Amino acid sequence: MQLPTSTTHLEYDLCILCGPYVQPFFVHVFLGDVPDNIDYNLPIEHPSWVAQQYIMPHSPDALAANAPAAAACDLSPPHHQHHQHHHVTGEQLPPAESESSSSSAVPHLPFLHHSITASLCLNPFLLTRLHLSSPTDLTASAVTPYLHDNLQWRLVAVHPERKELNVKDVPVRLWVKQCEVTPLPEGRWGPPTVGREETVWDATEGKGGGLRKGEMPEGQT
Repeated sequence: MQLPTSTTHLEYDLCILCGPYVQPFFVHVFLGDVPDNIDYNLPIEHPSWVAQQYIMPHSPDALAANAPAAAACDLSPPHHQHHQHHHVTGEQLPPAESESSSSSAVPHLPFLHHSITASLCLNPFLLTRLHLSSPTDLTASAVTPYLHDNLQWRLVAVHPERKELNVKDVPVRLWVKQCEVTPLPEGRWGPPTVGREETVWDATEGKGGGLRKGEMPEGQT
């Protein structure tokens, strides 16, 4: 008997990478407007709400004790991103005055050599927001401009009180990666076949805390 064929589709994951920081925090993820007047605890009732990711970064003091060389690294994020609100909007951000608009060179940040801190599959949310019925409908031409216009996030401190953190003060980078996924045919059990990962630069570049081309060490995305 011939088994039914499986269908290849694109999977989109939001990746979060955090360097040494003094406290844990949440990343609140939205597809749409970020409301200013809702509870920081768990705003699941808002239509643009997607999810929250708990981030437990390494302590700068612990890293300094275990690896003295790390203490000499500047692990703070670059200050080329300026915005009126702490949370991220879909608008492109102007470069800092000291940054040449014609220069494409971006310094590598030491913490970007580490593994991903957390990731979130966006496919279920994209299917709902784009009113699509099948993962095969999540094409790059449909998803990339939507993420460019709608993907937003904010950072929220866990203690001593829930409050929004200024993204430029936290060594964090977010980006979206896509890859082809081919599930096994119906009736067979096992992991899917996963293709080569690619960074969806338009989803996060130019947004506060979003990964920029040239920041990630070669071969890591």
